Amino acid sequence: MKKIFNIILTFALLHIPFFAQQTSPYDSEVVFNFAQSLYEDGFWDEAESEFKKSLFLSDAINQNEYSFIQEQSIFTLTTIYNQNDDKTGIQWLEKNFSENLSLDIKEKVDFTNARLIFKERNQEEYFSFIDSISTDLEEYAPSFQLLTVISKDLFLYNISDAGIKANEALHEYAQFEKFAKACTSYSQKNVALATTLSILIPGAGKWYTGNFSSFLSSFLSITSFIGGTLYTGIESNWKDWRPYVFGTCALGLYITDIYGSYKAAKRYNDAQYRNLCQSLDLVYEESF
Repeated sequence: MKKIFNIILTFALLHIPFFAQQTSPYDSEVVFNFAQSLYEDGFWDEAESEFKKSLFLSDAINQNEYSFIQEQSIFTLTTIYNQNDDKTGIQWLEKNFSENLSLDIKEKVDFTNARLIFKERNQEEYFSFIDSISTDLEEYAPSFQLLTVISKDLFLYNISDAGIKANEALHEYAQFEKFAKACTSYSQKNVALATTLSILIPGAGKWYTGNFSSFLSSFLSITSFIGGTLYTGIESNWKDWRPYVFGTCALGLYITDIYGSYKAAKRYNDAQYRNLCQSLDLVYEESF
């Protein structure tokens, strides 16, 4: 029995180098190739899972090969997260792998993170993130640097400055064209003026914000009730219930119209600003 055990042990020891040279079915290279095939076939969710696995399996290949696979995995994951607007995924990459990445790949990760934070219109988080990558940002593409500056201008409502920068960049970066035009056509309505106009003339504030039909509707409704109030009041010597009902309706509609004009001006301004932000979203997408 002891002799048989020694034979088996000797055989195992002699074949250790052979087994050590065999590729593990779970090493980074195998998993990466499988993930790549899934990605190319359009199975992005499954590919994401396999790319993540390849990032943590480095035993069976040398360090150079592992670094290459790691960067390629991260690049493709960044593409997936960018397409899916997955901020959680891109921030997971940022947190766990950004220190060991080459500048090009790190820029892709940081760019995608900046795009997704901007898309949420989260000013505090955006400013904090850009400050945290300020050293690397100096080495990134000038178009990325310009995007961060313009994004900050938008958050601070410095529309004129953002438009000037975008127009100056057009000769080098064509993707800024729509945004530059949006800045040129950008206008805002004075909320106080819209409110005052409706105080003076029912519905006039809505006409000022570009909605003539709303002005006409408000003006005719309110003046009709005012007319009804005066007619029935004079006819009954203000002793009948009708002028008070008409007057109450007129006052209610009048107050509602004043508030509606205020909100209409706010909505107009919000829509103009939202259009600018969406135009810059397109610049981010076209620059990826």
